Amino acid sequence: MNIQALRHRYRSFYINVEKLIIAFIFLISAGILTAFSPHPLFASEQAPPYDNRSFWLFNPPKEWPVQVMPGIRGGAGTTKIYIDNLIPVIGTKYIIAFADMKAVIGPSGSNEQNAGIGARSLLFGEKFILGGNFFYDTRYTETKLRHHQLAFGLEGLSKWADVRTNFYFPVSGRQRIPNEETTYKFSSRSLIAMDKYEEPLRGLDYEGGVLIPYLSEYCETRFLMGGYHYFPKDDKALNGIKGRAEIRPIKGVTLNLELKHDNYKDTNFYVEGVISIPLDEMNIFKIINPFTELGKYFSYKKGTRPLRERMVDRIVRDIDVTTSPNPIIEESKARDMTYVDNSNTTGIEDGSYEHPYTKVQDGVDNATGDKWVYVRKGSGNYNEGVNLKSGITLWGSGYDGGFKGVSATGYPVIDGEENVNRPINILNANNVKVMGLDMRNCIAGVVYVEKTSDATIQNCIISGNRKMGGGIYILGSPGYTAKNINIMNNIFYDNDAASIYVGSHVNNADFDGVNVVGNTIRDNSGGAGMLFENMTSTFKNITVANNNIFNIGNVGIRFANEAVYADEAKLLDNIKILNNTLTSVYDGITCAVLYGKLDNVTISGNNISVDRRGIELVAGDPGMAGRIIDNAVVSNNTIRDGEDGLVFASYGYGSNIQAEVSRNVVTNNSRFGVLVLNEDAGSDVTVDLGGGLKGSPGYNSIYNNTHYNVISDLGIVSVPVTAKYNWWGQAPPDPNKISEGVVLYAPWLTSDPN
Repeated sequence: MNIQALRHRYRSFYINVEKLIIAFIFLISAGILTAFSPHPLFASEQAPPYDNRSFWLFNPPKEWPVQVMPGIRGGAGTTKIYIDNLIPVIGTKYIIAFADMKAVIGPSGSNEQNAGIGARSLLFGEKFILGGNFFYDTRYTETKLRHHQLAFGLEGLSKWADVRTNFYFPVSGRQRIPNEETTYKFSSRSLIAMDKYEEPLRGLDYEGGVLIPYLSEYCETRFLMGGYHYFPKDDKALNGIKGRAEIRPIKGVTLNLELKHDNYKDTNFYVEGVISIPLDEMNIFKIINPFTELGKYFSYKKGTRPLRERMVDRIVRDIDVTTSPNPIIEESKARDMTYVDNSNTTGIEDGSYEHPYTKVQDGVDNATGDKWVYVRKGSGNYNEGVNLKSGITLWGSGYDGGFKGVSATGYPVIDGEENVNRPINILNANNVKVMGLDMRNCIAGVVYVEKTSDATIQNCIISGNRKMGGGIYILGSPGYTAKNINIMNNIFYDNDAASIYVGSHVNNADFDGVNVVGNTIRDNSGGAGMLFENMTSTFKNITVANNNIFNIGNVGIRFANEAVYADEAKLLDNIKILNNTLTSVYDGITCAVLYGKLDNVTISGNNISVDRRGIELVAGDPGMAGRIIDNAVVSNNTIRDGEDGLVFASYGYGSNIQAEVSRNVVTNNSRFGVLVLNEDAGSDVTVDLGGGLKGSPGYNSIYNNTHYNVISDLGIVSVPVTAKYNWWGQAPPDPNKISEGVVLYAPWLTSDPN
């Protein structure tokens, strides 16, 4: 906001204050004049005798008792209840100093507390009351924010005219509204974040009114008019008018009927009821006879109260700490942006929103600041190969980026034209992200990644990889450990080799932390879904989860240690294959060790419907020794409609398998539910289906498999299998469906646990 605007705002504020003070003086004068008017309409009733003490402390006169005032106020779709306590502390025959404490409970957990002090004085022969007060207010709003303010008020009361005003000064600033999502928009060279804030408002209110004659002979009634003005820092002032009827049918009950209208809200009507409960006498150490005065307060008496009794009337002020009527939108830069759009025909290309580059590579090469490059769909394909640098985020308009307020307007296509380019190359570039692009057509990796860490490819479409590698082709680099690679929420289709390939064909080209999550992989006629192939390196901490794989002519998910020589063999460690869905695939999930070791593999929660084998753990090939699969957990999977459901196969001397198998459903396979195979007496194969050495609880459902539900004596060596506490489709199980003598299946379950 410029200086001129600030001056205008503060000038407007002080002009309003000056007008208010003039009106206040006028109304006080009117009250004094009416108090002394000889006209019979303004004659006072005979006052009863009052306490004549010249000084008191914590023991006020009986006409000024402590007031406990519970109330309820409703209107504008809300209801608030409160209790207001006015406590006379010290005074004389004509002066009272008091404390005031109030608590309000509003909707949606909102509340407010007020603590104040005040003083009132009877003037001009008890014809006029002049009062002032000072308050600290704190409010917890419906938006879950706490605001604070200081306030002071002035009032003038007489029998026939009242006037009052209050001024409010926040002592807490604006705060961001919690649970409100940040929204975003594009600007010329930035992505702008827009957050919603709430602030307490500086302002004032005022009212003046008169006692209604004749009617007040039977029911004390006043009509008051006034206004209110509050001043947001970055918005137009809140200006309103109000009218109020204050009706006191008996001394202890007040009804308020109020209309309010301002430039932010329509006209609203409020109804308020307050009960005044007097405490007869308050001592600093005790309260005596607290309800002696109740009969006087709640019995009908014709006429108006003497002015002296109004010295303990409730302080009238805004029930709320007033906050900004609309959320305040604060804008801040979220990201520096460089724009690309090949529909730009202006002849000017500077990377701004108005004049974007027409080639993606130009955007990447000229990105500054945060190095975010936004590619719009444009007028056609981007036929180029793009080489990414460290720190680049390449964001296409096919994805909103997770930024509320940004619309996905269609995928821009980066086309490698098969033999011409790789659409995306991420080589020796760390901290890179690619999202929202349609990348297609290459012979060896639509997206190629090597010697890279902290890379994310998400919410893209990847297709048309031919011959080798994968749609995403991630290759290990000698002497380099690639860390934190994330492939998430992409769509892969029509990739001849594999949709995702992670491989290491050289020494010490290690991977630590690869996450493949939430992708859809479909329609690969001859290619695999995803391949993880290790020859002479270490792969660890790899998670494959929540992917949907279907219409695949090869294996859906395959992990393999495929070293050619024993001295090259390394490790696959901490592999998690979780909650994937595989349908219409040739083989489901395969973990194979030709040399080396696969340690700590968990295969759990997968739903598999295949042509051949559902889940297969294989150690070795015939004639090759020294392969180990250890600490394998296979649990909570559903495997159906293939040839074999679960396969554990060991080939060659020292090819060992240790597996715990529990809570799986294995059914409707055309050969075997579970096949355990050992082709060498020098190998150790331990498959625990329940109650065995690996601690499996069992609870597998293995039934309706055509030849055997469990078979473990097809190999050169029969493999003892413990398979207790399982459901076999009937109780007792059909012994002809279980390898006799080598599978211990008693006791069994009598109902299906899954």
